[in-house]
Amino acid sequence: MYNSRDTAMPKLNTNNGLDIELSDEISIEELAELQPVDIAEYLAELPVEKAAKVLTELPIDVAQETVATRLFPNLQDLFLALPNERAVEIIRNLRTDERVYLFRQLHLAKGEKAEQLNKKLFSQLPEDMQTELQNFLRYPLTSIASMMTTEFTAVYADMTVEMAKKLVLRQQKFGRKREIYDIYVLERDDGEKRLVGVVSLRDLLLVDEHDTVEDIMQRDPISILPTEERWEAAVLVSKYNLLSLPVVTHDNRMLGIVTVDDIIDVIVQEETQDYLKLGGVQTSATDKPYFETPIWTNVRKRLTWLLLLFVGGTLTANVLEGFKAEIEKVVMLTIFIPLLIGTGGNAGSQTVSTVIRGLTINEIKPQDWLKVLFKELTTGLALGLLLCGIAGIFAMFRIGDWHLAVTVGLSVIAICTWANIIGALIPIAAESLGHDPTVLSAPLITTLVDATGLVIYFTVAKLVLGL
Repeated sequence: MYNSRDTAMPKLNTNNGLDIELSDEISIEELAELQPVDIAEYLAELPVEKAAKVLTELPIDVAQETVATRLFPNLQDLFLALPNERAVEIIRNLRTDERVYLFRQLHLAKGEKAEQLNKKLFSQLPEDMQTELQNFLRYPLTSIASMMTTEFTAVYADMTVEMAKKLVLRQQKFGRKREIYDIYVLERDDGEKRLVGVVSLRDLLLVDEHDTVEDIMQRDPISILPTEERWEAAVLVSKYNLLSLPVVTHDNRMLGIVTVDDIIDVIVQEETQDYLKLGGVQTSATDKPYFETPIWTNVRKRLTWLLLLFVGGTLTANVLEGFKAEIEKVVMLTIFIPLLIGTGGNAGSQTVSTVIRGLTINEIKPQDWLKVLFKELTTGLALGLLLCGIAGIFAMFRIGDWHLAVTVGLSVIAICTWANIIGALIPIAAESLGHDPTVLSAPLITTLVDATGLVIYFTVAKLVLGL
């Protein structure tokens, strides 16, 4: 019986929708019956020493699956608190991608203790596992290889179906744990296992046992290189409705697979990072859970872009100073500045979001910039014309001066069109120069539209009002 009376027991929201109110004492057997993600969420609320004690007492397969959920905020402290034998046992039972993730996290943790723990755990793994880890860790964190697992089910093209079935059963029974998403067909070529096809488990079970695998396989399956970006795998899985994606070398030698559950994690992570970048927040700001992130860390992660935008905002002040004489003549011009600048900023942000999405899923390529420019210019002009009448009527109603109403209406058309042009070109330019469009686009849009929008507004005012 695990006693946790020294710690407030959290409520578990399980995957079946039930809330489990844990008592002061909960048996290991009861805890092991829960889903690994529920166990991980529960343990994450406990002091690390108690979480380690529970992991030590749980069955090894449950403990391994719980660690594999990646829900622990500080893996370094957790593995420091675990008995050495248990820590090594858990690591050895992890899938390749899960093991790579663990050692990346231990490597990223700073301090002498983290370095010693990393070396100690690594040295106690089997030699083949050490070699495998070293091969994977040399790839960039954002590459396919960082999330690839080498545990997959494979047969050979020249086998009969009967032989292939027996091999699949043997792999499941005696090999490392493998989820059968697809069965990959390899060709023996001078000892190299080259990918030549894929066959579903259903087809393998239903066809005549005397047929060869080559007869029933789907040739030239969709695959990806280990050096490709993780997002490319998400695009392929989504486009071709795959449950797993084979990872191969340039000469088609099979290295491993990327599974759909890992792809979902990538999509969530990438969407989170893009959202933060659009807000001018460093993506490392979410390395820890929100309530565990110190206030000073939040300040430091947000300050850089705020300072840059603050400096950029001085352009707006300079523009206002440059049109000081016009403002003094017609003070009413200032009433509509927030309306016009806000409209331009919103139009630009909409365009930026649309273009970035197109770039991300390969609907738009940098060489398409002219087509994108024409489309967004036309869209901005149409939006401006539609909003022009509303803005003009609003200005006429508020001020009663049709000259000023015309000024506001024409300015809306020009600002919407200009904002759409900027919103289309900045992400494409950033992509062409090898920069992340989400990092540059939103802050630059805000600064440029504010400053240039004012120039457009006061220029139109000078022409219409004769200032």
